[in-house]
Amino acid sequence: MATLEKIRSKSVLLLIVIGCALLAFIIGDFFKLTSIFGQDTTAAKVEGTKVDIDVRDWQAEETQESERNRTSTDNQRSYLDQLVLRKMVYNQLQKNLFDQLGLQVSDAELNDCVNGQAQSIGNMLVASMGISQMMDGQIQTAAQYYDFTQHPEKYQVPAEYAEQLRAGWFAFEDQLSEVLLQQKFQNMLVGTLQPNKLDGQQLYDDYNTAYNVTMASKPFSSLPDAQFAITDEEVAKEWEAHKNLYKLSEPRRRVTVINVPVVPSVEDQAAAAALISQTATALCETQDLEALKGQKGFNTQRARVTSAMVAEGVNQGANPRLKEAIDSVKVGEAIILSQGGNFGYQIAKMFAIEQSTDSIVMNLAVYDPQTITADSMLAILNSDMPVDSIQKNYKVTVLDSLPMSLIQPNLGQMARMPFAEAVAADLTNFSGEFADAPLGQYFKADTTANAQDSGVLYSVKSRKAPVTAYDMAIINYTLDPSKETVEALRNKLQKFINANPTADKLFANAAAEGYEPMLNYVTPSSPYLFMTTSTGEQIPNPAYSPYMQTGASQYLEVDNSKPLVAWALEAKQNDVSHIFGSPSQGNFAVIGLNAVYEGFTPAEDPVVKAALVAKLRNDKKAEKMTAEYKGKASTVEAYAQMMEVHADTAAVNFGEDVRLGGKVLAAIATAPKATVSAPVQGLSNLVVFQVNDVQAPQRQFNLKTDGRGFTEMRGAGIFYPLAQGMYRQPNSDALLRLMLGKHQLVNNLYKVTTRSEENK
Repeated sequence: MATLEKIRSKSVLLLIVIGCALLAFIIGDFFKLTSIFGQDTTAAKVEGTKVDIDVRDWQAEETQESERNRTSTDNQRSYLDQLVLRKMVYNQLQKNLFDQLGLQVSDAELNDCVNGQAQSIGNMLVASMGISQMMDGQIQTAAQYYDFTQHPEKYQVPAEYAEQLRAGWFAFEDQLSEVLLQQKFQNMLVGTLQPNKLDGQQLYDDYNTAYNVTMASKPFSSLPDAQFAITDEEVAKEWEAHKNLYKLSEPRRRVTVINVPVVPSVEDQAAAAALISQTATALCETQDLEALKGQKGFNTQRARVTSAMVAEGVNQGANPRLKEAIDSVKVGEAIILSQGGNFGYQIAKMFAIEQSTDSIVMNLAVYDPQTITADSMLAILNSDMPVDSIQKNYKVTVLDSLPMSLIQPNLGQMARMPFAEAVAADLTNFSGEFADAPLGQYFKADTTANAQDSGVLYSVKSRKAPVTAYDMAIINYTLDPSKETVEALRNKLQKFINANPTADKLFANAAAEGYEPMLNYVTPSSPYLFMTTSTGEQIPNPAYSPYMQTGASQYLEVDNSKPLVAWALEAKQNDVSHIFGSPSQGNFAVIGLNAVYEGFTPAEDPVVKAALVAKLRNDKKAEKMTAEYKGKASTVEAYAQMMEVHADTAAVNFGEDVRLGGKVLAAIATAPKATVSAPVQGLSNLVVFQVNDVQAPQRQFNLKTDGRGFTEMRGAGIFYPLAQGMYRQPNSDALLRLMLGKHQLVNNLYKVTTRSEENK
């Protein structure tokens, strides 16, 4: 009874609590109270600041960015997701910073960018936003754009569009204000990062002084590692001395990944080769392509080709056995071109060998069949009326003197035509009409294009002599892994996981089972995994080129690795995942979480430890080699003979030759000429040198002109100058780190997006 009485006495308070909870539930989205009364929707935040990115705002931005940047793989999409999030964090940090600095843009400043002395900034923004193109070239300057939007009647713009135009101008003003704010901030920042005369002089001298030296160097690798043991205590001491090198900006997790490509087995390849042999025989014994009916995995391309076309195709990388096919295969026969390897599984079948007109030069006229009949148009085209007059008076487009192949039409000659492919098909399928048509006379061919009432007339101006044409089909067979192969790959991987249920065992025992364990690291900001070795080295992508827009990453990636990363970020240490992937994705993968790092990557980390051990071992080798050689010779050549190496002469630049190591460069820069040095430890070898000559800079340092080099390399090099007092940022990551300072960026995107996908 006493308890019941207490509840009754607190009923008003209870109602208030319930009411507050309901109110918070209803307006929780507005006040961002979902972390208390529901699931948190924060995609990212910066602790200690007002920066808070809601996943719904991120989704809106990501959708717009995805429309501008088409992504074809899961990895590319993951990268774009993180890029959008970092951009939003950067923008909020920047806004907060501008508010703290009191940066504002006045109406007078905006007007100056449109009509005054700073109008180059407004004009530049007009160009960068593509306003000129949107306005059909009528707008070239910000002043013109303002006039266009405020007085649309002058430009015969309908009144119903006037408000839209004005709204466009307001959006332009907002963008211009943003540009001016950026300019003010960048001017302030650049002003704080200018070189003084001493620093500028030093950098100038470093990069413009050349030292001609003779040196002998013996690599540390010439001594066996086994003679130089490194203890864990030594590693820990070295790590402690340089621990800031291993500081982390966010929690990091070391993982082991085993990636198993789902590819055909040797048995699958043998079965495919047998199928190709059977199919080639059947194609010889049956008409047309009847032998392929009901067969799965075959794809056929039929074409008429010449010897020259085949030779060109082979030069471009086609199967060289195509040449043998046209030289030896009889009509009705088939030949196996390849049974695996680089060209896969291919068969060629010959349907006809005939003499045919290879190419012609023709005129092509396109008219509107709704305004004039074909017969009337033919009469006009075949009259004496000049072509210019015909095109002007009858709205006809005449393409003159097109060199075209009747066997393999060149679509590039007809790129301006909306139905170019249909015309190309006409030249192939109705080549007889073009081969026999009277020269110089327009005619209406009985073609697909005209059957569709496209309004096309042709005139053959000249034709080459007939050549031998081969009507043949190339039959490709796609070999997919069999069901048995897929099951065997999955079962073997599952058996290995069952026998090695911890991440450490997964890593330690993978190689013995024939798997290549990959050592990787994941963070909340790492969108996907790279292919690595067991020592963590990323594997270069052979398709990557920095000079070509291939869309390829510089390093090979693990396909569809986003789910693996999401699992690893939620896993407990030493856990092993289930099998990810599928035959349709092309791989099976398993991931294990070996370690969780916060604050610093520790000395026990395999990659860090290997680097520290290598450094310490080189130190010991250098000490031993120095004791062995120091003072034992008086010339570089004599030292080289003792070291059993050759002495070389080279020009050394202090600013660029970092491969020698800082100790060697410093010794060279301070050494007197014609004096043999003592042995000096380099990055990977012991060096003895003599400076023969020093070529000083050709002119005196000038702070005003040469200071720019310091600014670009060590000062405000995060900016590139655009115009007077205006800069463009080449890499916002540098400024993002600067704005974050000591504040921690918390990236929850993987959590909220994974949860959202699970709730679908």
